[in-house]
Amino acid sequence: MERIYWYFKRVLFPSLRPLKTRGIIIAGMHRSGTSCLTGLLEISGLWAGDVIRQAKHNPKGTRENRRVFTMNDELLERSGGSWDNPPEVVRVRTDDLVKTRLILQDYESARQWVLKDPRFLFTLDAWVVHLIDYQLIGTFRHPEAVAMSLYRRNRIPLEEGRRLWLKYNKKMVSLHRKTSFPLLQFGLDEKEYLEQYRTLCYMLKLPYNHDRIKNFYDDDLVHNRDEYSMPDDPELRSVYQYLLEHRIPIAGGTL
Repeated sequence: MERIYWYFKRVLFPSLRPLKTRGIIIAGMHRSGTSCLTGLLEISGLWAGDVIRQAKHNPKGTRENRRVFTMNDELLERSGGSWDNPPEVVRVRTDDLVKTRLILQDYESARQWVLKDPRFLFTLDAWVVHLIDYQLIGTFRHPEAVAMSLYRRNRIPLEEGRRLWLKYNKKMVSLHRKTSFPLLQFGLDEKEYLEQYRTLCYMLKLPYNHDRIKNFYDDDLVHNRDEYSMPDDPELRSVYQYLLEHRIPIAGGTL
């Protein structure tokens, strides 16, 4: 994998400069608040580009750029996987890097942008190779809440949903251990979640417009709230515990 990036930058395009733009990349398992967080960051002044703003299972939209998730799907599929069966290793070709750069160039004129796709947990390297200034932010949710949501939306069996949660969040923990980045917990009550978001804005030096944020955030759309006990499965418990311990703290909150 590293050889491909070296070949792309040093041999094929030695004069190609990194994109001089600042962006935030949102990563996290499906049904874990990535859309909500992206919408809030838009309110705080970031540009999300041409994204889906209304969807069947998400009245406020998935906030995903079709070109981005189509590219990520292509990477996963060529590597023998899909969003609901992500591969252990993602195979990246030089023409993939040309495509990801062209997509990112659409964001270069923005003062600060945000991109969201759960698949970034597996395809991130194919994008950040072009960037010198980006911030990764992760969002997570209780595995049982995610499994229930996947069952309601896709009729994915609960055990399969838990397995998917583990695959995505093990990847996020692995990335977090390499380079620490902010983690938010989705599925809390409105006050606690927005307290986390306010802290994130402070960390990133972004404005926090309480009235506009309250107007966007709809607590009624948060189904399967995180009112579950710790997972019984040892591996699920270990990963979830790590995420809880490293999330943005909540005043007076407990793990």
